[in-house]
Amino acid sequence: MSSYSVNEYFQCSHCGKQVELAWWHTNRTLNVTSSYTNQTYEVARYAVVNTAPRPEGYLEDYLAANGADIEVPYNDTQKADLYAELASGAESGLDYSSRCVVYHVVKGPVLIILRY
Repeated sequence: MSSYSVNEYFQCSHCGKQVELAWWHTNRTLNVTSSYTNQTYEVARYAVVNTAPRPEGYLEDYLAANGADIEVPYNDTQKADLYAELASGAESGLDYSSRCVVYHVVKGPVLIILRY
C-alpha cells in the first residue's frame, strides 16, 4: 500500500476539482444580464437534460407525471420537463424527503427546520 504526503494528496484533489469545475463551466453555466446594471454574470445551475424517470426513483417520478391524482393529464412535453426538473433537483444532492415539520404548541403551529 502506498502512502501519499499531504502535498501529493492536495495536488491530486486539486486536479480533480479543476476537472469538475471545467465540466460545470462547459455543461451547466449560462450568462445572465442584469436589467438594472446591464452587467453580464456567468451563473452555474443544476440543469439535467432528461426526458424519462430517473432509474433510482423510477416509480416516484413516473407517478409524479402520470399518477391517478393528476386532474389534468400532462402532455409529453410537460412530462419531459417534469422529469428534467426532478433529475436536476436530485443532481443538487438534496433529496426529496421532508426538510421541515410542523410542531404544534399551545399558541399555534411552529415551523421547525431540520438541520443535517
